[in-house]
Amino acid sequence: MEETGLNVEAKEIWNVSIYIGENHQHAEWDSHVHVVVHLFFCSIIDDIF
Repeated sequence: MEETGLNVEAKEIWNVSIYIGENHQHAEWDSHVHVVVHLFFCSIIDDIF
């Protein structure tokens, strides 16, 4: 549950993106940053609204 407020069940993975600050145009400010984002397809398991 995040922005929608819904309870969900994660299904298959859709996308993985990686941000490596030292390889980015703003390395001067965020060379210490390394982020891995996983996005999944999800199903709503109950509607709380």
